[in-house]
Amino acid sequence: MPLLIFDNLVLNLNGYDKLHPGGKFVFKQNFGRDISKFFNGGYSLMQGPGIKPHHHSAHALKILNGLIVGILKN
Repeated sequence: MPLLIFDNLVLNLNGYDKLHPGGKFVFKQNFGRDISKFFNGGYSLMQGPGIKPHHHSAHALKILNGLIVGILKN
């Protein structure tokens, strides 16, 4: 089961990784890690001239909310 973290939320990407407009690469590089900095546009996985971080839409946030399978607690 491919799991990612977004802030304190656990996301199950089972199936969605194939539908993601940016491809599977983003997820494969971050299984088990916090992706919030990428989702919020603070960082880009790829570096180079003209490559900028992606800022996700409100629709993307709705999709993300549908992938939540747990909450991390301290």
